[in-house]
Amino acid sequence: MESSYVHGGRAALLTDLQDEIRVLGRTALIALGSSDHPVLYTTDADGRRVAVVAVRIGGEWWFIWGKRGQAPAAAPGRAARMLVRHPRSDVVDLFARRPRARGFRTGWAEAA
Repeated sequence: MESSYVHGGRAALLTDLQDEIRVLGRTALIALGSSDHPVLYTTDADGRRVAVVAVRIGGEWWFIWGKRGQAPAAAPGRAARMLVRHPRSDVVDLFARRPRARGFRTGWAEAA
């Protein structure tokens, strides 16, 4: 898939990467998509959450993650393969880790 790096900014780049990650069978979501600093979250081969950002370095766009992870944004498929390492998804859905309400009002509607 051709990258949108010539057509848009960070959000477009991360959307391309998200599509490639999903093709490989992984879950990926973009947080703060309408802001100036969107972040893509996915999981690595061990099931750990990984945050990916798009940055412009020396006139070129790059995907950056972890301590040493990087790939040119012009090749989102390659970046997705580096992140995923294998095409099988066997990790917990990222949405399952969302915060839940706590405290006195938790479950009060069910009791009524």
